[in-house]
Amino acid sequence: MNAKTKSGLVLLTTLVAGLLIGALATSAVMQYRLDHLRSLRRTQGFSEWMHTVIVPTDAQHEEVQRILESTGTELTTYYDSVRVQRRAIVDTMRARLRPILTPAQYQEMEEALSNGRRR
Repeated sequence: MNAKTKSGLVLLTTLVAGLLIGALATSAVMQYRLDHLRSLRRTQGFSEWMHTVIVPTDAQHEEVQRILESTGTELTTYYDSVRVQRRAIVDTMRARLRPILTPAQYQEMEEALSNGRRR
């Protein structure tokens, strides 16, 4: 193998390794962000996040914590109700589309909606 071929292989290997590392890093960052957003939907996650943003003094801590927990509970209730409403809207869409779509189209839609639920 001559020097030119060796150099080409080294460059190609470096490029492939860089692409793989970049893809894995991007995936890890996106997963971290999604996990963080999901944690904010829980009462405790929201309260902890706001606590780190506010950094209350010792004198403020108890009252701030009470308010943050209350707000977190309200947000959790809100997210739950939106999830229920979304499900009802999608179910209505399914019922309206069923007589119009072919069985293959309907199956494709069902699979897409099922995949969306697993996210």
